[in-house]
Amino acid sequence: DVRVYDADDLEQWLEQSPAVALQFAEALGLSGGGVVSLSRYWDTWARQCNPAITPEALFQDRASMFDALGEKLQASITPTQPLVIRADSVEEAVAFTVAVVMASGDLQHHALVVTEPHGWRYVEANPQLRVAIAARTETASNLVLREDLRVIIPHATGDLAGRPNGNELILERPNIYEFEKALIATGMEESDAKRYALSTGRSWTVFRRQRATNPAIQCPVWLEAPQAASLPLLCLLGAWHSDKAADRQAVEELSGRSYEMVEQDLRQLVRFDDAPLLKIGAVGKAKWPLELLSQCEDRITS
Repeated sequence: DVRVYDADDLEQWLEQSPAVALQFAEALGLSGGGVVSLSRYWDTWARQCNPAITPEALFQDRASMFDALGEKLQASITPTQPLVIRADSVEEAVAFTVAVVMASGDLQHHALVVTEPHGWRYVEANPQLRVAIAARTETASNLVLREDLRVIIPHATGDLAGRPNGNELILERPNIYEFEKALIATGMEESDAKRYALSTGRSWTVFRRQRATNPAIQCPVWLEAPQAASLPLLCLLGAWHSDKAADRQAVEELSGRSYEMVEQDLRQLVRFDDAPLLKIGAVGKAKWPLELLSQCEDRITS
């Protein structure tokens, strides 16, 4: 069949579907305004590593999280309470959310990602939108809250003692066998899949960095931070408890610095997206011990 649409029909359709209009504008090279379509965000995140990450791979062993997020997206909304998604990195939290929305039928045509604070103006001007996903935690500083709009804010798993109050879902890593199966499904050889399942600690964030085709992604920002001088210590200790005198003494003897100085460095590092450590109350520990060791091996001296 041949269907003919006049300009008025197309204009009306795009006005009623701002997320579709955004994707159409991107196809014409007219993107901008602090917002991107779901498909643009997903392609940018998933295709910058080899092999590319698929939604099915990202969902592997995460069926309960997929269902829980799907229910939240469809449930009635309390305008004053955004939904927080916490994962190994902010980008992984956003990518998982985007993939779930794209698998949610018609909802994907009423959703977008806000990449800059001024992008909330687009959200505010288009009441047809039902889902707005902040691309970074700080992007949500001037978010729009209204009836029938689900706002999602990503957080990295880091300082769990500083969790935001309210509505929150935590994206756990898949188990090692399911992660390996997911890698094989993307086209990776079985032997390589086994190796990467171990070396990445079952983390898609680490896998994407290790297999990045973009050199800018291969070197994490935290590795170049001044506080990275304390990372070799994290490799050697693995974990410690700040309330235990013996642990504090071990930190000082290995680092040659006061415990307070090391602790200050780690407090700064934990604020980075995909930070290499976890701070859970008084306990500090390496988040990805094997990857951290490979990143810091040339910094460890006798």
